[in-house]
Amino acid sequence: MNTILAIITGIGESLNLLWLTIKSIKYFGSSMDKFIFQLFDMGNRTVPVAALIALSIGAVLALQTGIQLSNYGMQDKIGGIVGLSVCTELAPVMAAILMA
Repeated sequence: MNTILAIITGIGESLNLLWLTIKSIKYFGSSMDKFIFQLFDMGNRTVPVAALIALSIGAVLALQTGIQLSNYGMQDKIGGIVGLSVCTELAPVMAAILMA
């Protein structure tokens, strides 16, 4: 019974959010300049933080990977491994941290 109630509550909350979104669309055009300003402001303020996080995470990851790969004589693969892992695994985490 609680599962059915939770499903119905979730559907109701989703429909309420949809209705509020549809109602607020008429105000979007009048505040487009504020929206664009906020996008640029948010982007400009997060670039230095993102660069610092990426630099520190990349350095630690390269150090740890380099130590392990040196045992097998594969130090030339460090850059590719670090770049791939930062892009695929850590980029979503960094984006979530910056948006929070």
